[in-house]
Amino acid sequence: MNYLAHFALSDLNQEHIIGNYLGDFIRGNSMENFSVAIQEGIRLHRNIDSYTDSHPIVIHSKRYIPQPFSRYSGILIDVFYDHFLCKHWQAFYSMPLYDFVQYIYKILTQYEAQFPKRAKLFSQRMKQENILLSYMTIEGIRKVLERIEQRLRQPNNLSYAISYLTEFFPQLEKDFLEFYPQLNKYINEPTT
Repeated sequence: MNYLAHFALSDLNQEHIIGNYLGDFIRGNSMENFSVAIQEGIRLHRNIDSYTDSHPIVIHSKRYIPQPFSRYSGILIDVFYDHFLCKHWQAFYSMPLYDFVQYIYKILTQYEAQFPKRAKLFSQRMKQENILLSYMTIEGIRKVLERIEQRLRQPNNLSYAISYLTEFFPQLEKDFLEFYPQLNKYINEPTT
């Protein structure tokens, strides 16, 4: 899942939101400098990624992404699923999407001083370009893919893969609507 889903699955817990955000920027065990709750959020991020990457529905969705983009199918499906989360937000959450996004931006601002440099820069860019709400439109998704394209080391033309979202929209939406409740249940189940 991409940023919007990670934030949504943090259950409005500020430090879990921050840890879930930092999960893409903190490697290995280098999280000792953060509070216990932020560390829990980082572990939550990794848990979400692990569950998502190995889930049969997500693996099925990745089959809609052929060569030359199949090596990026995980990234693409994460972003596409955030589009569907925007589209179906009210089916899962009572807080309006716009209000939720403003809450996230406020939390990021409060904690930015603690972020590693890359995380701080991306947080500022996320707010400035309103990336979370850009997931709502196909054009917004294309722009997100262009930004990801620039961050990847090898030339990839990732933004061209938007055609798979439009071509397989009903199938991918169906997959998302089956998968997301399962992910939500998995994350919210008490561990024994």
